[in-house]
Order: sequence, then C-alpha cells, then structure tokens
Amino acid sequence: MDDKKIGLLTYMFVAALSLSMILAIVKLVGVPITWFAVVLPVATYLVIIFSLMLIGSIAGIVMSIQKNMRG
Repeated sequence: MDDKKIGLLTYMFVAALSLSMILAIVKLVGVPITWFAVVLPVATYLVIIFSLMLIGSIAGIVMSIQKNMRG
C-alpha cells in the first residue's frame, strides 16, 4: 500500500473512533440511545476494511494461480 492509502485509512479510522467516542459520551450523559448505535461507526469501518482485505487476498491468490499456470 502506498502512503496515501494508508493515510486515508488512518483518517477514516480516527473519524469512526471519534464518532463512537462522541456517541458514548452522549450515551453516558443520559440521552436514550442504544449501545449498538454507539459502536456502529467502528463496527462498520471494521466490516468494510475486513471485506476489502478478503477481496484483496482472494484476488492475490487468483493472480498467483494464473501466474503459475502460465509458467
């Protein structure tokens, strides 16, 4: 991965974590929201990142198999 992609993923994670922290503080203050809503931004981020990692690894395996079959 190049530095731009790593920087973008870092900023996205910090944004999701910050939103979750703000929602947790709001929840602790007494606003009636569920804990599911509090962890949803970070959970969504993790699902997206793990999905991209899975797709990337499958693509890498397929490309490796194609390269080995060609000789």
